[in-house]
Amino acid sequence: MEKSRKGPRIYKTLLDKDLVTAQKLEVALRFDLANESWLAETLVERFNAAMDAFETEHGVQRVKPGELLVEYRGRQVALPLLKPEWAKHLAEDRAFIRHKTRVEQATLDVLRQVDPQSGLEDVWRLVNPRALLPR
Repeated sequence: MEKSRKGPRIYKTLLDKDLVTAQKLEVALRFDLANESWLAETLVERFNAAMDAFETEHGVQRVKPGELLVEYRGRQVALPLLKPEWAKHLAEDRAFIRHKTRVEQATLDVLRQVDPQSGLEDVWRLVNPRALLPR
């Protein structure tokens, strides 16, 4: 395994992240509660239930964690920037550069569902504008 400059800490934490955990930690920090607080857990459960009911009632569709919602050719498209299985690979080898092509290809696949003529330049324009700069 090749070692990166940033070390193991940068991607390992991705494996522990999920929406509920992040919400509980935020509530615990804001209201000075323990990390494993019954009150924080109950508050998060009730909030998420209320959000789900609201979204169902109003036809709102939430993007998944790790997706980016963009407008492309007049349509809203959710681009996959980080899937859970990719996070596992990142945590193991600690080098995003090895996964960059996977992310670009998955994003390109989504864009081609909207416009079959889409190319990597369209991907870069949306998620990595620096790649369009002349070298």
